[in-house]
Amino acid sequence: MKAILNAIKPKTDIAERFPSIECEWYCQGKMESLVVDNGAEFWSKSLEQSCLEVGINITTKPACLEILSEYTARLSLVEGKYHQVKRMFGFFQNEVLELYRVSVGNICLEGLEERQSRQLTQKELMTN
Repeated sequence: MKAILNAIKPKTDIAERFPSIECEWYCQGKMESLVVDNGAEFWSKSLEQSCLEVGINITTKPACLEILSEYTARLSLVEGKYHQVKRMFGFFQNEVLELYRVSVGNICLEGLEERQSRQLTQKELMTN
């Protein structure tokens, strides 16, 4: 909470605390939304609670769901948090019995067994 409050408060004390800074420090204000990625630093309940208390909405990029059958679905995430798929399905009282990752970015995992690895192709290495 302290870090968020520090980020949004006026920086009027900067000149006093750091006299070597010659310019004014105009950076202040509260963001409406914080778009996060899969970094572990964004999994914190304290971050979620702090943002909620000051009115900052935390979001991730949207997911795409394709229903394949009564018991099977394909879910595409651009970025996912730890156990995000299980939490998403659990919200609708659906249990995740099996979960397979079919790709990571442009890298297709087809044909790899669990805990198996392979060399990346030159094309995979060149693509961001």
